[in-house]
Amino acid sequence: MLDYPGAIDDFTWAIEINPEDENTYKSRGYAKAFIHDHTGAIVDYKMALRLNPKDAQAYFFRGISKSELRDYAGAVTDYTESIKFNATNKEAYYRRGFARMSFKDFQGALTDFSEVIKIDSTFTDAYFNRAYATSELKNYKEAISDYTKVIEINPKYSDAYFNRGLVREDLNDFAGAIVDYTMTIQNNPIDETAYYYRGLAKIKTSQKESGCLDLSTAGELGFDKAYEEIKKYCR
Repeated sequence: MLDYPGAIDDFTWAIEINPEDENTYKSRGYAKAFIHDHTGAIVDYKMALRLNPKDAQAYFFRGISKSELRDYAGAVTDYTESIKFNATNKEAYYRRGFARMSFKDFQGALTDFSEVIKIDSTFTDAYFNRAYATSELKNYKEAISDYTKVIEINPKYSDAYFNRGLVREDLNDFAGAIVDYTMTIQNNPIDETAYYYRGLAKIKTSQKESGCLDLSTAGELGFDKAYEEIKKYCR
């Protein structure tokens, strides 16, 4: 296991000898971030950027630390600067998209995730999060297309089935939603929310007995809200 506190001491000693080495500040910042001292890391990245204002990596790492501190607006600014100096860093676009979703800039997030996919067409999380942003913008068919792409790349991606089921319900495709919740359960047999939503979808399609059984299973798995629906539909 790497000794990050020891590394921080070594980098501090190196900075005392040569306070003009941007890489030492950046390395110390990374070590601080690893032990969750993100405030200290941001200070070091700032020093690195003072020495080299075009350091894409320092902006990128500082954006991560700001995100960890929930300074999403500041993170977006740093990721944008990082991209300015390294336009092929898919992680910078991805993390900027994720930060934008934190303050509900779904259109901006969609654009960022699309950039990631241009760089790497197999980046499943980019498709997944673009689908989420797209569904928030009420573009349900496009969201389904992206969730389907995730599943094509990784058939074990349970959340993609589940979220696609939710979107299909928004389109009143309850039969399709049931199929997706079933696939979610096959991949994760203890997913209480999948049982819950499958149960409700079954009830909406006149499969009351089976739906109530699903709600009962959701309750057994700890989803308390299922019992409220059982009282409502399963007498």
